[in-house]
Amino acid sequence: EAAELAAETFRKEAAREKAGVTQAYDKAKNLPGELDAEAVVGLGSRVKNNLATMPDIIVDDQLTPFASKMIQSIDETISKLRIPNRAELNTPDPMEIAGVTLKGIEQVRKKLSEYRRGAYSSNATDGRAASAVMDAFDDTITQAINGGYFRGDPRAIQAWNDARAAHADYK
Repeated sequence: EAAELAAETFRKEAAREKAGVTQAYDKAKNLPGELDAEAVVGLGSRVKNNLATMPDIIVDDQLTPFASKMIQSIDETISKLRIPNRAELNTPDPMEIAGVTLKGIEQVRKKLSEYRRGAYSSNATDGRAASAVMDAFDDTITQAINGGYFRGDPRAIQAWNDARAAHADYK
């Protein structure tokens, strides 16, 4: 009974912390502002450069299929200013996009998070590689937000940093 009580307490605390992370990202993405388009065009290359500094992380299509899909998704969506939204009537021309909102960034993160979840259910190597891709993506976005590429409500920068800190604490 004691072990079950401890496990239940742990599950409730983890769920509470996860809800706090979600709430923190929701706060950031709902504040007005956007990242300059130049901060996200070619983002995939910057993520890959970040991964290249990790000698124990190798991403390939067979051993780490989910991590590989994550990189492909970054290259095909945000790096080309094409964050899909099938509910939108008109898809904007990437040549006319001046920036990407934090809501758009969070949409990409959600997709990457689902890939990471699948990776951990696939194999431990894929899980580690997928986590490294996610961390590289987050680090690159955080550098852009804090590096002067964000235009908008300055509270959004702090909210994004708070969300990243909450996520790190949760992990």
